[in-house]
Amino acid sequence: MKSQIESTGNHELRLIVYPKAIHFPNPEQPHQIAFHFVKYENNNNVKAFKKYENLEFKLSGLWQFIPVCKIPCISVYRNFTPMQLELVKKMSLPRKVEFMKAKHLPLFWKDAPIPPFQYNPTLEKEERGKPMFVSIKAKFQPHKNVFKFDSLLAMPQVEAPEYFKAGKELKAEAMLALKEVGSLDDNRPS
Repeated sequence: MKSQIESTGNHELRLIVYPKAIHFPNPEQPHQIAFHFVKYENNNNVKAFKKYENLEFKLSGLWQFIPVCKIPCISVYRNFTPMQLELVKKMSLPRKVEFMKAKHLPLFWKDAPIPPFQYNPTLEKEERGKPMFVSIKAKFQPHKNVFKFDSLLAMPQVEAPEYFKAGKELKAEAMLALKEVGSLDDNRPS
């Protein structure tokens, strides 16, 4: 950040980040929220500054419970675009799976208009239902390590926009490939 301030002369920079959650196999072990740096934004871009306050995020994804988290999550997947598809085709198998991985972000949403989907294996497939797609504004709560609902940006939808998702077979193949190569970093496309 220091080099960015020195190169631009602007002392009012804002970090733009994507959130991600790390969940552990034991539901008793608390998840961790981390952030991936995207870019700096300066105060000249007034419109973008006013859209979201600090710690506010637009979250769009599937509203559901996941097995390793007691708090319902918004499962955020990468949007499918032809341009992204071309990039994915060039990636190694482990990188593809990593790219397609959902971000399951824990969310407190009191009085949600729809309940979070919860998978029930005892029901017949037709009776289980499926998670709804939601688009909301949420505020990150650092002291609780979760997001809290702020406002609805669109009505919940039965059908989600097209997105990337790695299936079980692709994940299994990627795990085998990773074991052979040693790590994800050893297998970057050139």
